[in-house]
Amino acid sequence: MRADLRALTPEALAALANPGLVKRAQRENAAAPPAIEEAPDGLVVGTFADGAVARLPPGVTLKDAPCTCGAVGMCRHRVALALAYAGGGAPTVAGPETLDDAALARALGAERVRAAQTALEQVWPAEVDGGTVRFETCAVRFLAGADLAHARCDCAEARCVHVVLAVWAVRAGAARVTLGRAPAAPSAAAVGEAVDAVGRLLLDGLAHGGGHAQALDRARDGLLAAGCAWPAAILDELRQQLAGYADRHARHDASHAAALCAELATRARARGDARAVLGVGAGGDTVLDTARWIGLGARLEAGEADHVAEVYLADPEAGVVLVLPVRWPRDAGGEAAERLVAPAVTLGRLAGGQAVSRKAVRRPDRVLRLPGGRHTTVLGQTGDWEALPAALRVERVAAWRDRARERPPRWLRPRVRAEDVVAVRIAAVERVTWSPGAQTLRALARDGAGDAIEVVARWRAVAPHAVDAVAEALPRTTWIAGPLTLSGGLARLEPTALVAGGAVILPDLAGPRPSVRLPFAATPPPSALAEALADAATALATAAHLGLCARDMDRRADEAAARLAALGLAGVATRLRAFAAAARSARLDPARGPEAARAWAIAATRVHLATERADGA
Repeated sequence: MRADLRALTPEALAALANPGLVKRAQRENAAAPPAIEEAPDGLVVGTFADGAVARLPPGVTLKDAPCTCGAVGMCRHRVALALAYAGGGAPTVAGPETLDDAALARALGAERVRAAQTALEQVWPAEVDGGTVRFETCAVRFLAGADLAHARCDCAEARCVHVVLAVWAVRAGAARVTLGRAPAAPSAAAVGEAVDAVGRLLLDGLAHGGGHAQALDRARDGLLAAGCAWPAAILDELRQQLAGYADRHARHDASHAAALCAELATRARARGDARAVLGVGAGGDTVLDTARWIGLGARLEAGEADHVAEVYLADPEAGVVLVLPVRWPRDAGGEAAERLVAPAVTLGRLAGGQAVSRKAVRRPDRVLRLPGGRHTTVLGQTGDWEALPAALRVERVAAWRDRARERPPRWLRPRVRAEDVVAVRIAAVERVTWSPGAQTLRALARDGAGDAIEVVARWRAVAPHAVDAVAEALPRTTWIAGPLTLSGGLARLEPTALVAGGAVILPDLAGPRPSVRLPFAATPPPSALAEALADAATALATAAHLGLCARDMDRRADEAAARLAALGLAGVATRLRAFAAAARSARLDPARGPEAARAWAIAATRVHLATERADGA
């Protein structure tokens, strides 16, 4: 018996061919299955009622196996023969963990094994999930167990090293494996230069940051040369914030700009996994061969000159959500949903459909770039998100909450996009209210175990019909996609897409519709602790914006420290007071400015961590 063919499930065949071809082959097998013969050398021959004869030799992929029907590429006869053969009994396939390096060389070639050994000069974190191994920028699926002819990698390289690395990851026998050598220590000089450059910027104030642009650019270039991807990305984002303020751009956010400065200092001081904290060895872009995505909606933002949409695309094989940014002039006119993102592919169809794309480029931070030309095809979907992998599908909020609390702090995790975007199954929606003052819809939803989820939709001018779309869909909703976070220990979900009545609703791209009348409810007041932490963060952000030694910055920090000390956060209060004292000293003696910058960064880090802990994350 051919163990490799018996391991080919309909799902595996759909990955090798396409779901439509598999369904047709299943129908035809039910009506008239092929006559199957098996030779002593393992050759499987199927003769069909229409006269076609398909042959499946050992060690040959279905795509390359011969069939007399003359079809170019994969044909239904080869798929039907594989299905019929596998139907003869339960698969009993030895997994790839049985393959030693000699077997790998015989199956894939010694050159590919040597290339994989060379690749181990980098670090390869891997997640092993059954027959799938997920790396940071691609995934390998063993569709026929130890038969590597049917191993599939979603990168575009014809003879990639990822299959060999995936076998080694499976052989390690753990769910999470790190292959390769630890990266060389990043250049302390490059990180130190970046911290010093940001410190000088903070002393002058982000509002006066134009004179620091060249120093920040030099620091970023040094970080890139040292392989520190995440600090370099922080400086890029900080430069955008400074440019936004100079242009009076609506996307400038003083609090976010201050947080970037604090995050850089936090990552620079941290000890531990340099790959996660600094992005050392995070790798470059990966060109994907053929990728399949499921749209989980989009989020729109508006600037003074342009609109920006982020399309969220679940990659079931990689087990992550990818982000496709789309930008267009604000005065371009037309509906956002009809904006073309590729030939014959609109923003709305992609965000709410299922897509197949060839030669797309995936960055280490999970941002996508689509290729030019007609390489992307989009079909509709009904929101059957049960097929999503467990990493992207939340059935029980309690289990998700436990996993979220085990994660390192956000500023010490890899800087990837859309890490909080998931699909949440909704069992019931108990109440929906509108807070006029905050212009916010709030709903209490529950999962199948009865755990609460707060659904929040804020009115925004860039998406004026989003709140009505959410309110209309909620009573019929079975799934909601969007960033799921913790706030005061309660799961909070901001919808980017909802499934209601078998249809996928995209709030940010929704058109005009009748308003839904909702009962009014006051905005819930923040807790005393949340309010005190927010005031402390505002005081530090104001100091960063105006200059750390500007008038009253020390007084505001002392006042914030007193409030936190009264609530029991003595350690955070001590760091705030240390910053206030350093700011006063630096005002009298400018040579002590670097001390004030360090004290500010430590205080900002402690406030951020305390806020995360208060939220329950």
